[in-house]
Amino acid sequence: MIRRRAVLGGLWAVWQPAHWVSRRASATTKLLTVVRRPAETFTLANGLQVVVLASKARPLISQMMVYKAGSADEPRAQSGVAHFLEHMMFKGTSTVPSGDFSRTVSRNGGRDNAFTSYDVTAYHQTIASDRLDLVMRLEADRMSNLIVVQKELVPERQVVLEERRMRTDNVPGELLNEAVRDALFGRGRPYGVPVVGYADEIKKLGVNEISAFYRRHYMPNNAVLIVAGDTSGDAVRKLAERYYGATPPRKSRRASGRAIPAWPADQGDARRCPRGRDALGVRFHRAILPHGRDPHAWRCGPARCSAVARDQLRQASTSAVGAAGAECERRRDAQRPA
Repeated sequence: MIRRRAVLGGLWAVWQPAHWVSRRASATTKLLTVVRRPAETFTLANGLQVVVLASKARPLISQMMVYKAGSADEPRAQSGVAHFLEHMMFKGTSTVPSGDFSRTVSRNGGRDNAFTSYDVTAYHQTIASDRLDLVMRLEADRMSNLIVVQKELVPERQVVLEERRMRTDNVPGELLNEAVRDALFGRGRPYGVPVVGYADEIKKLGVNEISAFYRRHYMPNNAVLIVAGDTSGDAVRKLAERYYGATPPRKSRRASGRAIPAWPADQGDARRCPRGRDALGVRFHRAILPHGRDPHAWRCGPARCSAVARDQLRQASTSAVGAAGAECERRRDAQRPA
């Protein structure tokens, strides 16, 4: 009996850890598994693309209006105009005064925000599902009726400049990333210019520049509406046709000032990265290139360079950029005289 108990106890001791490890692994796998959610898509008569992701998990709804225009579409010498326009989109229309957009969303228990990237600018709200018609009405209004005036633009410019100082000028990793993009793509080229823009060019942006960018890119046939949450495709279609369907399409005109000049097939050492901090930054990005990619991407022609460099920059993590910036500072401190 004692021997049997000892044997059973030993088997239990061996089985129990393996059992719990197996259960933990199964739970982790389930947690990290990405399940493709069913999506319904359709296009309105004016060209607005709509994506609906229905979910009954909570009585909430999220609306995101994505315009297919970002900092890469800015005219030359107008860096930051896409991001500046993002700020001005909250400054009112003829029917919604300045600041009332966010105040209305907040009063109804929701929240809203926006962001600008190289290729898109997006505006989003999260609110109770029975308020979807409210945020659609507000978003449709500013798609075509935005008013940009000097008295609102001047103080907002200081907000944009402070954002650049806080998020770029005071963050070594972001300064490094800006220098790397400048070295990889070239100053003034679409993906070489920071999204927030250069301070000297932001100071020159006025009503005409921002209004022109708005008219050029903000239209239903250059946008994608994404609605996710407690709703259905039929309900979204009905509301979208009511609020967005009345906005006529226009011809989207890409900026010609940022046209990429022709490069020789191989410039050799002509685009070799400079020494110092920029060189360290390029070596850092070169080190994180996926296996099999050309580590000399910054020295090749435009088609190959832009594809490889864009891919590696998007895959770089913020922590890695910060680590590279810290290493850069460490080397600079080591070179200082004692």
